[in-house]
Amino acid sequence: MDLTGKTFGKLKVLEKTSKRYRYNYFYLCQCECGKKILVLDKSLTSGNTKSCGCLQKEKASEIGTKNIESNSNGILTLNKNYNTNISSITNNKPKNNTTGIKGVYFNKARNKYEAYIQIHNKRFFLGRFDNKNDAIFAREEAEEKYFQPIIKLYNSNKGRLWIN
Repeated sequence: MDLTGKTFGKLKVLEKTSKRYRYNYFYLCQCECGKKILVLDKSLTSGNTKSCGCLQKEKASEIGTKNIESNSNGILTLNKNYNTNISSITNNKPKNNTTGIKGVYFNKARNKYEAYIQIHNKRFFLGRFDNKNDAIFAREEAEEKYFQPIIKLYNSNKGRLWIN
């Protein structure tokens, strides 16, 4: 089956290439943002790949503003597309943490500190840093942007993430 000309998410299939991985072919695709990438046919048809990566970046930047919505009755709720565990936001660092800061670790292979944040059951990479303090700063900024709206809503509603 030839996928040329079809659209999958933000990707338009330009042509089938001769490159293969086992029984699957790579297709040259162009994203709506203009970037061209090679994608396996099974990744397109399964829905696993929908863009060149720009879609994930858009979603990550929107999380802070779209995690709280108001329905027609004026009830504030967390967006049902995202699952947020309030205890994972407010808990201390894991026992196996070696840097002393939740979401910051030292990658020995790269000889860099890396920062991440996990929200709505997804982990977002914040960057690699030569300096531990820079990684901590990136993590703290992300916590302020993504966690604070949820924590404020939770605290203002007596431990619930909705208002009756």
